[in-house]
Amino acid sequence: MRIFYYGGRNSGMTVLATIVAAGYDVAGVIPVDRPVEEVARALRIPVFKPKNVNFPEIEEYIKKEKVELFLCCHGRQIIKENLLNIVPAMNMHPNLFKYPGAASVGRMLAAGETKASVAAHWMTEQIDRGEVIVENFLEVEGKTEIEVYNELYWLYATTSLEALEKIKDRILKK
Repeated sequence: MRIFYYGGRNSGMTVLATIVAAGYDVAGVIPVDRPVEEVARALRIPVFKPKNVNFPEIEEYIKKEKVELFLCCHGRQIIKENLLNIVPAMNMHPNLFKYPGAASVGRMLAAGETKASVAAHWMTEQIDRGEVIVENFLEVEGKTEIEVYNELYWLYATTSLEALEKIKDRILKK
């Protein structure tokens, strides 16, 4: 499966490294931050740094390179309809079951909860409202966002692979 990747933070770096290690063909990367950019460059994956992920040049590259899936993990921009109509798009999100949107781990901690998750879901124009493909759960012990994310990184890796395996036939039939 040929993937175009958009991501950031350590979670984004984890997912990128995981999918490459699993043999997925990453056609290009839009890094949100330096860790994802450095991993992409080290893996010799083309890096794009547009001001807007929805620029026509990105759409054209995705078409030209016959990308089959747009994968996002901790992206900062909303993916618009034009891009969503070109290629199926999947997003990785912590705590989607209860805390869609930004700062989900912080909101979980503020509520005094310890049930965390990592989900893969289809992207739609409505933020974090697409159909869930896979969501895996974990009771966490961390008391800070950093501690919780440190417990979730492996779950990002396994959830991304589980979701890609689950959607593989659907994507490749198109």
